[in-house]
Parts: sequence; C-alpha cells; structure tokens
Amino acid sequence: MSPLMFELSQLIVSCVRWPEQLPVVFPFQGPPYFPFVSWASRTPDIIASTMGPSIHRDYGLWISYRLALFLRQDQVEQQSENTGILEFGCITCDTQPCLNTCPVNAYTSDGFDRKSCFNYLDQNAESECGTGGCLARRACPIGENYRYLPSQAQFHMNSFERSSRQFYQEES
Repeated sequence: MSPLMFELSQLIVSCVRWPEQLPVVFPFQGPPYFPFVSWASRTPDIIASTMGPSIHRDYGLWISYRLALFLRQDQVEQQSENTGILEFGCITCDTQPCLNTCPVNAYTSDGFDRKSCFNYLDQNAESECGTGGCLARRACPIGENYRYLPSQAQFHMNSFERSSRQFYQEES
C-alpha cells in the first residue's frame, strides 16, 4: 500500500467523530499484520473469488479494507456467519471472463502468478493493464457499476505491484 493511502486512511479516521473511543486498526500496521481478509470472509456477503481476491455480493472485486473498528459485543448486530456456500459470485458466473482476459494468464487454478504479471507490466507499462488496472479484475461482471475510474485503477495497480515487490523483496 502506498504512503498516500496510509495517510488518507489515518486522516479519515481522525476526522470522524466516533460515539466513543473505539480501537482502530489498519491493514498496513505490522508485522504482525491483522487478518483483514479472514475477518471479511466471516460476513455473509463476501467469499473468495475464482481469481483469489475477495468478492462482494454487490460490489464484486471493487472492495478494499482500509481499517477495522473494534466494537463491544453489545454493539454488534448478530448475523449468521458465512458458510462459504453462497449462490452469488463466481459459482453463478458461466463465462468467468476474469480467467481468460489476462494477457499473460496470471490467474490459474494454482493461484496468482505475480512474476508473469509484473514482468508483463515492466515490458508493457502503457498497456491497458498498466494504465487502467488489471484487465482480469475489470472483466468481472459483478459490481461493474462500482469499477474504479482508469486513473484510480492505475494508482491501485501501481500500489499493489510496488507493495508486492517490496513484500517479496523483488526488484522491478
């Protein structure tokens, strides 16, 4: 995640008046890092997509986790926990265009091949992936009304690539 996103997330939290002092954590705090994806998967509207990232019932792949608030048990509306067998998302998508749109087939049954993706971006910075964000992510029909603008998608793609390289200690 970029330093700009760190600062923006912290600024938003500092501007909101919470009803009481609630503990707040961010996905970039760590190590150790908080299990945001695991927390999200416990909600009834989010499951893992065929591509790997979480997919929301309405927003599709256009969700992100910027912070988490810790509420007391009496502040939480009881919901049924996600059983993982939900009739939405990839399970209902016949064509799964996300799996055949990537120019280097970086999404496979084995997971995400970040090296192929990043090598492609290194050699094709002006490609649609480089200037408008991941083509496979943009191909998903769920949440298409919530897709990022090309400039936003480019920012997030660049941030993802930079933070992934840093995490895996790879050179660009």
